Amino acid sequence: MKTDGYTAAIDRLSSSVARIAVEKSLGIKQGETVTVETWDNGLGLARAVIREVRRVGALPVLIYEHGQDYVQTLQKIPKASLGVMGRHEYSLLKSSDAYVFIPGPPIGPYFPAISREDYIEATKYNRAWYDAAKEAKLRGIRFPLGYVGKEYASLLRQKPDKIIGEQLRACLVDFDKISESGREVLATLPDGAHVRLLSEEGVLSFTLKGESSLEDGVCDSADVVSGDNMSSLPPGQVIRGVDPKSVEGVVSVSSSVSRFGRLSDATFRFQAGVVVDYSSKRSAAVLRAMDAASSFRERALGYLMVGLNPRMRYGYGQDGIVKGAVSLTLGFHGLVREPTMEVDGKQVVKKGRLVI
Repeated sequence: MKTDGYTAAIDRLSSSVARIAVEKSLGIKQGETVTVETWDNGLGLARAVIREVRRVGALPVLIYEHGQDYVQTLQKIPKASLGVMGRHEYSLLKSSDAYVFIPGPPIGPYFPAISREDYIEATKYNRAWYDAAKEAKLRGIRFPLGYVGKEYASLLRQKPDKIIGEQLRACLVDFDKISESGREVLATLPDGAHVRLLSEEGVLSFTLKGESSLEDGVCDSADVVSGDNMSSLPPGQVIRGVDPKSVEGVVSVSSSVSRFGRLSDATFRFQAGVVVDYSSKRSAAVLRAMDAASSFRERALGYLMVGLNPRMRYGYGQDGIVKGAVSLTLGFHGLVREPTMEVDGKQVVKKGRLVI
């Protein structure tokens, strides 16, 4: 985190955000046990979190993973051990009151060395980890800034520390206002509601069904009871389930970074929930590679997401949480540029701005 002349600013921001994470996001108290897990790029922030945990009288332990070492050994690990949680990790979750996760490795340099099959195998523990965290009644937060490295920043045409700084600044928001705004948005998105999403290339329609959640940056006792015991920083997104069979029409998405490079734009056409056609004006090769790895025609549109964060800006790796942003999941998070979204005939987003 000490690159490109932003060292002092990043350190100051990390200290401020670490205090928010400890006091506001997790409400850590004296005597509680806290596990901090980080990869290379998050070590500076992890150290700041450790300092804040100690300041309030809680008891921290740090787990550190080195990206290059991990990838170099990934292909040598016996298949039976790949993506498996050890007993000691389960025990650590059970004995922790709170968990701070700064994931990795940085997106970009390691992707060519990892096949899709190895990646799936290596991360298959994910569900088991979350199940164990829920059983342990863990309060947790994650910082996606750990994915930011030189190659990823190059795809976004930014410097790494500029991206990290923007993501840290976006943590310095009024969490209560984020939560209030999120509840208002969720109130407009009930089960069975019909959504029309107007994008540059056409109109996509679908019905809402299933899961809903609010990423407000806070994980408290109510979240633990509901099983929603991991939140993200920076905060600011409503996530709503979609009935995949109901999806019809055309949508254009942009600004997605994949393991095959930057996807600048893409247009998808749906019939009865199935992708029947797709195209890209500026990133056709990337889109074809994404489709070859995992066919779009076999994927379902799973979630609608609406951004709430007034301090986040486009182009810094967290486009989906920008206030008024609308994005969709189709094996990747596709941002819909300046959309208008109507729910049961009422506008919720107008040309990329929340209007409720």
